Formats: sequence, structure tokens, C-alpha cells
Amino acid sequence: MSDDPFEVAANQLVSALFEAAEEALASGLGAERVASAMRLCADHTEALVICAPTIADVVVATVVEARIPRQSLTGAARHRAVVRPRQIAMTVAYEETGKSQAQIGAVFGGRDHTTVFHARRAVGDLIARGDMDAVLLKNRIRAKSIEIVRERFSGGDHARLG
Repeated sequence: MSDDPFEVAANQLVSALFEAAEEALASGLGAERVASAMRLCADHTEALVICAPTIADVVVATVVEARIPRQSLTGAARHRAVVRPRQIAMTVAYEETGKSQAQIGAVFGGRDHTTVFHARRAVGDLIARGDMDAVLLKNRIRAKSIEIVRERFSGGDHARLG
């Protein structure tokens, strides 16, 4: 079984959908109505995937929330003021987008997937130690990423945020 959070969530949703369909059939709801309900769920699931933040959304959110230039975030800078937000951004991108570590690393300056893995582990360690700055920045980046998606779908222009 995969430990990719996106894949785990997708498998849980599919299992819950089939379980609900079995219960509906057992309660006497016709097969045609159950199939119709499953198609409706599939349509809504597709909409949820479309509404997920992109890696670019996470980058913009990090630029805004960490107040660092995009070039620093995706560039070669290695000082703590840039590295920590970059690591947190990579972690949020992995958790929220369903993209692979290789895809995320590519957006963050062509970094290797192992760099994203290291970032996720480092952020996990910070949070486990109770580093409230890391927790707060991670939450702010996540919230801003979602806000960017909402603005995009409500007609706003998220490009102005970056």
C-alpha cells in the first residue's frame, strides 16, 4: 500500500463510495439510481481534484507569507531565512497537490526528489519539536494556497499576490 497521502485519500474515498453503494442496493434503492449517484460523486470528485492547489500556487503563497522573493525561494540561496520557508513550501506542496517529489523539486529550482524528501523530514522534525514558527508558517502557506485557488475559481487574479 502506498504512503502517498493523495493516493491514500483517493483509495479511502473509493472504498467509502463502494460501501455506500452496497448499502444503498441492500436497502432496496434501484441499481440505476445507485449508478446515477456514483456518476454524480465522480463528477464532484473530479471538481475537487481540479480545485486543489498547484505547486505554483504554493510558491506564490510562500512568497507572500514568508515575504521572500520568488527568485530566492526557487534559487540556490542556502541561508536559513530562505531554506526554512522553502522546506515548508515543499512539504505543503507535497501534502496538498498530490504531485510527486520529483515534480515538486523541479518547480523549486530543479532540485532532486531527495531534496524534497529531506525537506519533508526536516519540517516534520521541527513540528514534532514544537517549533511554533514552522507550524504557523506551514498553516499560513496552506491557507494562502487555498485562498489563491478560491480566487481563481471566483474570478479573482491570483497573479497579483506574487
